[in-house]
Amino acid sequence: MPDKPRLLGNAPISGGWRLLSVEWPGAPLQPGHWLRVEQALLPVMNTSAGAASLLAAPDVSSVAALKPRQRYVVTGPHGTAWEMPQGDEAFVVVAGEAGIGAALFLCEHARPRLVLLEGTSMPFRAKPTQFVLDGLPPEAIAAAPVLEAKGIPSRLANPEGQPGCFEGDVVQLYQQLPAAFHEWPVYAALPAAALARLPSARLRATPFPAE
Repeated sequence: MPDKPRLLGNAPISGGWRLLSVEWPGAPLQPGHWLRVEQALLPVMNTSAGAASLLAAPDVSSVAALKPRQRYVVTGPHGTAWEMPQGDEAFVVVAGEAGIGAALFLCEHARPRLVLLEGTSMPFRAKPTQFVLDGLPPEAIAAAPVLEAKGIPSRLANPEGQPGCFEGDVVQLYQQLPAAFHEWPVYAALPAAALARLPSARLRATPFPAE
């Protein structure tokens, strides 16, 4: 890129997360891609004409100092983009922490039967789900409003425990799903160690890229 891209926005959102918007005149971005802004490696959550929205987890504290309208070194895309689902293919999405951005991006272009998200905090205010799914742990009723609004069922896992959330990690939550869910492909955005624990034979993974 001949010029450093301009940071268009940098705002705090729920749970200590931040939403950044940056000019992006480079290669097309797809769900599973990341961009490096200065030293911070951030998942792409969405794109629009010439720009990308990035989601920063609470532990990526360095991005708070980045100022809108300033130009920064931005490189990418990094990571492995998902092969997009075909037609009305049934599938499940499983994502944790930084992978939440990739999961939300995928749900802009496809309609999973269920999305499972893990975090000690979330980039949104959880709400009770409107979708009753037989066989799921009864205590797991918290959902992502942005997905509920799209008609996509979701459930949240929190290893530290939080009302409405499954108390454990997202892989453990997936393991407790009814057998019918395990017959579908799993689109997973997780660290490599968590991916290795997923029991699905139809795993379609986008591992977190190396720092």
